[in-house]
Amino acid sequence: MNTKTKRSKWDPNSIRAISLMYFMVFAAVILLMVWFMQSFFMNTYYERMMAREAQSTANKLGNYYSTNKKNFDSYARKAADRNGLYIRLDTSDSTSEYGNSGFSQGDLPHYQFEISDAKDKLDKSTLGTVSLTVAEKGNKASRLVYATYLGDRSDGTILYMIAPLYPVESTISI
Repeated sequence: MNTKTKRSKWDPNSIRAISLMYFMVFAAVILLMVWFMQSFFMNTYYERMMAREAQSTANKLGNYYSTNKKNFDSYARKAADRNGLYIRLDTSDSTSEYGNSGFSQGDLPHYQFEISDAKDKLDKSTLGTVSLTVAEKGNKASRLVYATYLGDRSDGTILYMIAPLYPVESTISI
């Protein structure tokens, strides 16, 4: 006599079903925590890190410019490529631009607005440096604009740096 009992395919009170539900809730909580950390913690951390890096690079460029103006072009080009920056140096008689790492060619004309805005704010600043975050409407990608005087204000030598506040090739390689 064959006395096999048929089981229900899904028993919500079984240990297997309860374990599966707890696992699914645990996985959902982990995914929500990862999303929260990415959205709120990592993005703000990345922006602060890029601001510190831009300021450090500007200080190094300023020191190098004051001690070795003849080789400044190659040094600025290397710094721009290494850090994924757009660097512009305005002197009383010329303008030099370095690097385009991480930016699309279409971005370059847009920098004129950011540079003129930074120049206006730099003229009003008592510190001699200005740091702005610029975000375009409808675009999540924002940029850090950093401007500082190299030497005295009366010289009129201004260093502008524009850094993307989104991962670029130099960041991804880390």
